[in-house]
Amino acid sequence: MNTNFTVARSCVEIQERHDKSGAVAVKATQAGNDNYNSVSMEQTFDVELVLGLEDTDNLVSISPNPATNVLLIQAPNMFKSISLSDMLGRDIVSALVANETTSIEIGHLPRGMYIVRLTGNDQSLVTRKVILR
Repeated sequence: MNTNFTVARSCVEIQERHDKSGAVAVKATQAGNDNYNSVSMEQTFDVELVLGLEDTDNLVSISPNPATNVLLIQAPNMFKSISLSDMLGRDIVSALVANETTSIEIGHLPRGMYIVRLTGNDQSLVTRKVILR
Protein backbone atom coordinates (compact mmCIF):
# COMPACT_ATOMS: atom_id res chain seq x y z
CA MET A 1 0.00 0.00 0.00
CA ASN A 2 1.40 3.40 -1.00
CA THR A 3 -0.05 6.79 -0.17
CA ASN A 4 1.37 9.96 -1.73
CA PHE A 5 0.82 13.59 -0.76
CA THR A 6 2.12 16.48 -2.84
CA VAL A 7 2.20 20.04 -1.51
CA ALA A 8 3.93 22.88 -3.39
CA ARG A 9 6.41 20.63 -5.25
CA SER A 10 7.15 18.65 -2.05
CA CYS A 11 6.19 15.01 -1.91
CA VAL A 12 5.54 12.76 1.07
CA GLU A 13 5.17 9.06 0.39
CA ILE A 14 3.95 6.56 2.99
CA GLN A 15 4.72 2.99 2.07
CA GLU A 16 3.96 -0.26 3.85
CA ARG A 17 7.00 -2.49 3.82
CA HIS A 18 6.46 -6.13 2.92
CA ASP A 19 9.80 -7.31 4.27
CA LYS A 20 8.85 -6.67 7.90
CA SER A 21 5.52 -7.01 9.68
CA GLY A 22 4.10 -3.67 10.78
CA ALA A 23 6.88 -1.57 9.25
CA VAL A 24 5.96 1.70 7.55
CA ALA A 25 8.38 3.84 5.56
CA VAL A 26 7.86 7.58 5.27
CA LYS A 27 9.80 9.35 2.53
CA ALA A 28 9.81 13.12 2.07
CA THR A 29 11.19 14.71 -1.07
CA GLN A 30 11.69 18.37 -1.91
CA ALA A 31 12.36 19.23 -5.54
CA GLY A 32 15.30 21.48 -6.29
CA ASN A 33 15.48 24.67 -8.35
CA ASP A 34 18.15 27.14 -9.53
CA ASN A 35 18.85 28.21 -5.93
CA TYR A 36 18.48 24.97 -3.96
CA ASN A 37 19.42 21.33 -4.45
CA SER A 38 16.75 18.68 -4.20
CA VAL A 39 16.62 16.73 -0.97
CA SER A 40 15.08 13.43 0.06
CA MET A 41 14.80 11.71 3.45
CA GLU A 42 13.35 8.36 4.46
CA GLN A 43 12.47 7.00 7.91
CA THR A 44 11.07 3.57 8.76
CA PHE A 45 8.79 3.03 11.76
CA ASP A 46 7.60 -0.19 13.38
CA VAL A 47 3.88 0.02 14.07
CA GLU A 48 2.50 -2.10 16.89
CA LEU A 49 -1.06 -3.30 16.91
CA VAL A 50 -2.98 -2.33 20.05
CA LEU A 51 -5.87 -4.69 20.65
CA GLY A 52 -7.26 -2.96 23.71
CA LEU A 53 -6.52 -0.78 26.69
CA GLU A 54 -6.81 -1.89 30.27
CA ASP A 55 -9.19 0.26 32.30
CA THR A 56 -6.82 1.23 35.12
CA ASP A 57 -9.34 3.62 36.68
CA ASN A 58 -11.29 0.76 38.30
CA LEU A 59 -8.12 -0.67 39.86
CA VAL A 60 -7.62 2.32 42.18
CA SER A 61 -9.31 2.88 45.53
CA ILE A 62 -8.85 6.07 47.58
CA SER A 63 -10.36 6.29 51.04
CA PRO A 64 -11.70 7.88 53.08
CA ASN A 65 -13.14 10.62 50.96
CA PRO A 66 -13.69 13.13 52.54
CA ALA A 67 -10.52 12.61 54.61
CA THR A 68 -9.08 14.31 57.68
CA ASN A 69 -5.68 12.87 58.68
CA VAL A 70 -4.60 10.03 56.40
CA LEU A 71 -5.43 9.17 52.81
CA LEU A 72 -5.20 5.47 51.92
CA ILE A 73 -4.54 4.72 48.27
CA GLN A 74 -4.87 1.14 47.06
CA ALA A 75 -3.46 0.53 43.61
CA PRO A 76 -1.68 -2.37 41.92
CA ASN A 77 2.09 -2.31 41.49
CA MET A 78 1.67 -1.15 37.90
CA PHE A 79 1.68 2.39 39.32
CA LYS A 80 5.02 3.96 40.15
CA SER A 81 4.14 7.31 41.72
CA ILE A 82 1.38 9.22 43.49
CA SER A 83 1.05 12.98 43.72
CA LEU A 84 -1.39 15.18 45.59
CA SER A 85 -2.01 18.63 44.05
CA ASP A 86 -4.13 21.57 45.09
CA MET A 87 -6.73 23.00 42.72
CA LEU A 88 -4.17 25.47 41.36
CA GLY A 89 -2.07 22.54 40.13
CA ARG A 90 0.71 22.89 42.70
CA ASP A 91 2.18 19.57 43.84
CA ILE A 92 1.73 19.30 47.60
CA VAL A 93 2.83 15.71 48.27
CA SER A 94 4.62 13.16 46.08
CA ALA A 95 5.33 9.53 46.87
CA LEU A 96 6.64 6.45 45.15
CA VAL A 97 4.40 3.39 45.16
CA ALA A 98 6.19 0.66 47.10
CA ASN A 99 3.20 -1.53 48.00
CA GLU A 100 -0.35 -1.94 46.82
CA THR A 101 -1.44 0.30 49.72
CA THR A 102 0.11 3.71 50.23
CA SER A 103 -0.83 6.08 53.04
CA ILE A 104 -0.31 9.83 52.82
CA GLU A 105 -0.42 12.08 55.90
CA ILE A 106 -2.73 14.99 55.14
CA GLY A 107 -3.67 16.31 58.60
CA HIS A 108 -1.33 19.31 58.20
CA LEU A 109 -2.94 20.45 54.93
CA PRO A 110 -5.67 23.10 54.69
CA ARG A 111 -9.24 21.99 54.06
CA GLY A 112 -10.37 21.90 50.48
CA MET A 113 -10.44 19.89 47.29
CA TYR A 114 -7.28 18.22 45.99
CA ILE A 115 -6.33 16.06 43.00
CA VAL A 116 -4.65 12.67 43.43
CA ARG A 117 -2.63 11.55 40.39
CA LEU A 118 -1.28 8.04 39.96
CA THR A 119 1.26 7.53 37.19
CA GLY A 120 1.78 4.03 35.84
CA ASN A 121 4.97 2.34 34.74
CA ASP A 122 3.57 2.59 31.20
CA GLN A 123 2.83 6.34 31.66
CA SER A 124 -0.89 5.67 32.19
CA LEU A 125 -2.56 8.21 34.42
CA VAL A 126 -5.43 7.95 36.90
CA THR A 127 -6.76 11.11 38.55
CA ARG A 128 -9.26 11.45 41.38
CA LYS A 129 -10.65 14.36 43.35
CA VAL A 130 -10.50 14.15 47.15
CA ILE A 131 -11.84 16.46 49.82
CA LEU A 132 -9.83 17.24 52.93
CA ARG A 133 -11.75 18.43 55.97
